[in-house]
Amino acid sequence: FLLSSTVCQGTNNKLTQLGHVEDHFTSLQRMYNNCEVVLSNLEITYVEHNRDLTFLKTIQEVAGYVLIALNMVDVIPLENLQIIRGNVLYDNSFALAVLSNYHMNKTQGLRELPMKRLSEILNGGVKISNNPKLCNMDTVLWNDIIDTSRKPLTVLDFASNLSSCKY
Repeated sequence: FLLSSTVCQGTNNKLTQLGHVEDHFTSLQRMYNNCEVVLSNLEITYVEHNRDLTFLKTIQEVAGYVLIALNMVDVIPLENLQIIRGNVLYDNSFALAVLSNYHMNKTQGLRELPMKRLSEILNGGVKISNNPKLCNMDTVLWNDIIDTSRKPLTVLDFASNLSSCKY
């Protein structure tokens, strides 16, 4: 799989913003454009409201963790992400962390995180917290994706956002 795939390094910045928000986005774009396999972590942070993140659609596999935090953009399209290996975990616990993706006024924020191909998280749990605009995460069968035999820590806070979802 790796031999024929387009590989990128990924990052280990956690919640650190790289310079100005504009520079941060540019480095995100440069890092993940046409990338299929992320060798370390996929960290999507501090993305402003009207940004186009379609360049993330090519990502299929992440060796470390996926961190999606402090974004105001509506959609983060990880539609082709199939596997998160969790070789490195966010906060020593999470292979997938989706945290505080909204503007202070709560009118803007992450609404959609399409990951319809995600079928496996090999190591680590999932934390989804403080995303008042995010919909449909409660419909994912997380126990079918996570390796529950390892008893990973999983924190799923959907209560705060269901009111803004139109079913």
